[in-house]
Amino acid sequence: MLVTQDILNTSEYEPNHLLFEPGSMAFDIETTGFSPKYATIYLIGMVYFDIGKNELMREQWFCEKAGDEYELLFRFQAQLKKYNRIYHFNGDQFDLPFIKRRMALYKMDCPSHISFDLLKILRPFKKTLGLDDLKLKTLEKYFGYNRHDPFSGGDLIQVYEVYMDTKDELLLQTLLLHNYEDLLGLVGVISHMPLFNLLKRMKEETLDLNEIYGYEDEGVYVIQFPISQKINQIFDFPLYQMELNNRLCTLRMPIRRDNLKYFFPNPKDYYFLTTEGYAVHKSVGKYVDPSHKIQATKENCFIHKEAHFLPAYKHLNLPLNCYYENYKDVQGHICLDDLATEEDLVGYVRKLLTLL
Repeated sequence: MLVTQDILNTSEYEPNHLLFEPGSMAFDIETTGFSPKYATIYLIGMVYFDIGKNELMREQWFCEKAGDEYELLFRFQAQLKKYNRIYHFNGDQFDLPFIKRRMALYKMDCPSHISFDLLKILRPFKKTLGLDDLKLKTLEKYFGYNRHDPFSGGDLIQVYEVYMDTKDELLLQTLLLHNYEDLLGLVGVISHMPLFNLLKRMKEETLDLNEIYGYEDEGVYVIQFPISQKINQIFDFPLYQMELNNRLCTLRMPIRRDNLKYFFPNPKDYYFLTTEGYAVHKSVGKYVDPSHKIQATKENCFIHKEAHFLPAYKHLNLPLNCYYENYKDVQGHICLDDLATEEDLVGYVRKLLTLL
């Protein structure tokens, strides 16, 4: 079995990279097929922090002949006992079940471990990132990592078969390069985990919103609050822009000066005043001349308000009145003046962040 090892340039990664945590490892496998019943594992690549060397290490184990798979799995079993916090991409669905099935054939047990599947973690944020898919190569490109390897794992099955027949050194380097770049991409995505942990807390409304502040700035309403980690990312959403800059989150949204409508619930309890152009409750409308009122409907059961507005959605269920141009509009607005307290501002921001 061929073993290659080198030191990754840790200057590319923040000191708080998750792989620097004790017992942490990222890994990726290459197989001769998609069924562990008939196919084998011919390559396992890993990245881990070597405490003795004080370095982030990249290591690959490659099966040069058919009988090498046992040694590869035996080594990986020992590795899992030292590094039981494992990061991978779609490993819960493919890599780990494949490894466990192959180990079972050799009467090995797979050591217990804590699994972090990046695909599962990132899946809720596909829309947030604006991506068509969540393939590892797509994420690498999004975060600015450019591959030299053009192949997929499936493409390389035949390459490995040819290598086993020819022992061609160029084919070997092709196989190792693909796995190596998968590892680099994996490590790169892991470096952005603080971002996704933050987005998760935002979506689940569990983020602490301390020292929050809002102000007007040339037709834009700006809301700022601190976050716990240094993160740099900008997102443009339909209602607002979010900029994460070091330890500060800034939301920017347009201020709309307009005359909009607030629609009352239960139209059966209201009259629409035809001469005034708005609705009143029947307890008041009973005093109006019958020729100047009609039974309200859901489309005309409203009052007007002229003010400065901020964007919102009906389904956010904000504890504030929501105003619309027309009854059927999905997007509405809240009155800027209604954000009278910090509690109101926090409630509004929490709901906005669930739109990620």
